[in-house]
Amino acid sequence: MTEFKRMGIQNGRLVETQSTVVPQNRMTPECWTVQAWGFSACDSCELKDTDECGGQSIRKTGKNSKGFAVPIGH
Repeated sequence: MTEFKRMGIQNGRLVETQSTVVPQNRMTPECWTVQAWGFSACDSCELKDTDECGGQSIRKTGKNSKGFAVPIGH
């Protein structure tokens, strides 16, 4: 299992704002962020719509190359 955490700053301190656990055997080499958090991860990604985007196929199909729907850990 792999745990992904989102962090934020509250009252000047770094705090965990969200956490998800993803079974590692369901992950692929494609964009891990979109596999863990879903398509909202693309909203602020500077690689979106570029040749370097690792989640292009996932964004088209809604699934990673192993056939698991994203987000995987929710």
